[in-house]
Amino acid sequence: MTALFWFLLFVVAFALFGWAIAGFVWAVIWYAIVGLVIGGLARVLVRGTSRLGIGMTIVAGLAGSLLGGLIANVLDAGWLVQLLLAVIVAALLIAATVPRVRRA
Repeated sequence: MTALFWFLLFVVAFALFGWAIAGFVWAVIWYAIVGLVIGGLARVLVRGTSRLGIGMTIVAGLAGSLLGGLIANVLDAGWLVQLLLAVIVAALLIAATVPRVRRA
């Protein structure tokens, strides 16, 4: 009886935490995709971003989407305004972080 109890407890705990870990991994993948899309749209708006890596694009896209979402919530705006604000904020972040090349 005790072995069966511990086995069932292990199965239930694994099922619960297994789904939680899978949900966390899916959330990270989803945020990376959203960051890449927002950052990619922002890179289209900013010149000279060819030397910027994909990691910085994702980070700027995530930061832009978070800040754009916060600004849109303060303004009580819809999803289209939130998307536009996310792209604009990400573009500003990318423009601020793009390495400048000095020409002689």
